[in-house]
Amino acid sequence: MNSKVIDLAVLDTVTANGTDCSVSGGIVTLKDIDGPILTSGLISVETKTAVTAVAKVDIVTPSTVSNNAVYSLTLTYTDSKTGLSVAKPMTYTSDASASATEICNAFRSYINSTPNCPVTASGTTTLILTADSGYPNSFVTSTSDSKFTIATGGSGGSTAGVVGYGLGSQLAAKYPEAEYPAIANLVAASAYTEVIVTYQDLAGQGENSTMSNGIVSAVMLVKESATNFADLLGTYGTVTGLRAGYAVTITAPATTTCEVTVTTGALTLAGGSATFASLGAQSGDYIAIGSDVTKITGITGAAAGFGTKVTATAAATFKLAAWRNLGF
Repeated sequence: MNSKVIDLAVLDTVTANGTDCSVSGGIVTLKDIDGPILTSGLISVETKTAVTAVAKVDIVTPSTVSNNAVYSLTLTYTDSKTGLSVAKPMTYTSDASASATEICNAFRSYINSTPNCPVTASGTTTLILTADSGYPNSFVTSTSDSKFTIATGGSGGSTAGVVGYGLGSQLAAKYPEAEYPAIANLVAASAYTEVIVTYQDLAGQGENSTMSNGIVSAVMLVKESATNFADLLGTYGTVTGLRAGYAVTITAPATTTCEVTVTTGALTLAGGSATFASLGAQSGDYIAIGSDVTKITGITGAAAGFGTKVTATAAATFKLAAWRNLGF
């Protein structure tokens, strides 16, 4: 979707019960985001969770050790200075008393002395190639030399590289502070879920967009370690519901408890004055008891019902997330 991000908010703390994202009277309200966002203009709600970077590790083994033999490998990597892809053919001729360590030492020395090559070579009888920090998946080891075997992608002790996403430092690079002042609130080393709400700016008649149809986006960056994160982006959360086309309202009775019975999934309320009727609960709503979540499949009485969770959860205070059709 080709749209312009017109507003951005950073949520290092999350308000209880998911009120940082709410729907009322056909208007979506997002904390620290200028509105209005009309439900009738909603196009999409995307969420991108943080991904932890994993350094790629390839393991090269001289499967055949021969005297006076030529060994060849090719290392293709991203130059850390220019950003360009470099294919580096490497050869070594073993001596008259060849060993796996000798062969690997030669390639280790060559790789570790290559400028701007974001790969560290280690090992003894094997050649262990590890991506440097910041370049988790930026090299490929290849050979047509049958005297070598290469383990990669998680096989034979190797590790598949994973490009990280969602750290404050990465998002700060994506959203320049000069354009989005709130980005200054990011914690560089913290992980954030990126929420992108794209909508047609019906109220503004497209004034904030370079496009004639007025399609724009608002972004919320939500710290994943924040208390109450699940109230926004958990299974039952208000943003999760909005993404699925529902307006979600979360209620947390102060004293009434709920328990889940093993096997049957039976729900029982006790204590306090809250009942399923007073809460307006319906099938399809969610109950969160701490980190345990169940989706209501039926209500059989003021304090009894059933849900999708069929393992026991002890009685404790809970939150009811009422999911209702968004409507336009």
